Amino acid sequence: MANHYILGNGFDFEAIRQDLSELNEIEELGKSLYFENFVYWLKHLCSKKELKTKIPSAIDELRSFGGARKVLLELLESIPDLDTLIQIKSNIDKLEDWIRYNYYKEKAVQLNLSWLIDLLENDKVDKNTLNTELESVLHLNYFVK
Repeated sequence: MANHYILGNGFDFEAIRQDLSELNEIEELGKSLYFENFVYWLKHLCSKKELKTKIPSAIDELRSFGGARKVLLELLESIPDLDTLIQIKSNIDKLEDWIRYNYYKEKAVQLNLSWLIDLLENDKVDKNTLNTELESVLHLNYFVK
């Protein structure tokens, strides 16, 4: 047992609790970071004679790793699973139409035509006869006024 845990004729339980708390924090940080070879890294850390001074610096290092990991994850998007990739590939020819649709949808929302977009997206208006459907709505609104 390390000398810094001995206090007079007994043990310094507060020092043991503090070190245990710090080691638990190291373990939790390692798990949250999905640290590869974490057990080896921790074993290497514990083999040092100056363990007492290394624990706080290891916690700081793991915290900085956590911050860096968070920043990197914000920059990266997850790669979809195989089924999603197959679906994307099979619909790639529709991408231009999808981009165009979203562009015009955004313009329609700016013109307060969200109600029309809702009708289209909920299949209450046939997109193939949109001009006829729109004309019907306009006539109805004209007569209601």
